[in-house]
Parts: sequence; structure tokens; C-alpha cells
Amino acid sequence: MLVFTLQPYLKRESNPVHAFVSCNSHTCLVLHPSCHSVLTSLIHPAFSQAVVFSKSYCPYCKNTKRLFADMKLPFTVVELDQLPESEREGEEGAGGTSLQAALLLKTGQRTVPNVFVSGHHVGGNDDTVAAAQSGLLMELWEMEY
Repeated sequence: MLVFTLQPYLKRESNPVHAFVSCNSHTCLVLHPSCHSVLTSLIHPAFSQAVVFSKSYCPYCKNTKRLFADMKLPFTVVELDQLPESEREGEEGAGGTSLQAALLLKTGQRTVPNVFVSGHHVGGNDDTVAAAQSGLLMELWEMEY
């Protein structure tokens, strides 16, 4: 069983980011069900209307997170570089490497940020900025699931 711990991700009070996803080292060691199922749960709109898979040091990720903050749209950030990997040989962990591999299989996108809105894959930073400028991002945001 995998249990995610949700911690506030607020650098300043006006930031609309409502959660930072990290793993408790005791529950991330073995995945039941697979990492793909964990990914599917994370991108489902019932978990969060928007999810940004990110790396904390990535400037493109920072731009994407700033875009959502500027638009005042609550979103969830999964910092892949801050999730622990499995410590047991042969076990699939829900660490950043495993989740990024699952993202590659699902989207064909190898890079971060990797953005989902209302369960739909938007793409990376350039795709997300273009979707915001064209109005597509708000259309996806307002979709019923």
C-alpha cells in the first residue's frame, strides 16, 4: 500500500499551490499496485485539478509553477528529485526516477515539467504557456470529469 504525505507547499501566503507530494520511506518501498497505477491516481482530477511533475532545480518547472500561481489556479507539485527511491533490490519504488519512467511511458515526454490539467496531458513548459495564451488551459481547467 502506498500512502502519500501531503505537506503545505507555500513559499508565500499568496501562492495557490495547495500540496507538495512526498513519500514516507516506510510506505514507498513496495508498490501495490504498480507505479503506473500511482501515476494514474496522481493525475486524476479527483486528486488535483492540475498536477505539475517537476524537479526543484529546473528553471522551466519554476516558470510553469509561476504561470499557475499568476493565474491563481490551485495545483499540486510533485518534485521528482525529492522523492526517495526504493532501498530494496528488485522492488519498484515510487521515487522520482520510477514516476518519471511511468510518465515517459504514458506521455512520450522525457522532460519536466510534465503538466496535467483535468486528467489531460498538456505537455511541458512551452506547451503549457501556449495553452494558457490560447485559452486551452482554462478550457481544460473548467472541464467536468
